[in-house]
Amino acid sequence: MSIYRTLLRLYPKSFRAEYGGEMVKDFERQWRDASAGGRSTMLARAVVDTAANAISVHLDILNQDVRYALRSLARTPGFTATAIVVAGLAIGATTATFSTAARARREISCC
Repeated sequence: MSIYRTLLRLYPKSFRAEYGGEMVKDFERQWRDASAGGRSTMLARAVVDTAANAISVHLDILNQDVRYALRSLARTPGFTATAIVVAGLAIGATTATFSTAARARREISCC
């Protein structure tokens, strides 16, 4: 089932590596057992289920990554404070540069 294998590409690679083969075998078995009319319903259901579950899996992985990052930053408060200060200075400098450039451009174009 190339259509179902393509749908599985919505999942993260790690998830596909662990569960993809088993999911394809299960889908192929159900496909063989389904009637012609049932196959179109089965395919539509597979599209909806895969899209919803893939989003859920991606969000779960994102949640794990954010928690890991927060734990890592909590272990090194000096580095965390330095990183926040440097990022704040960089954002402030960039904002000031673009504001100055925009003001200079307005003054030149108005005359």
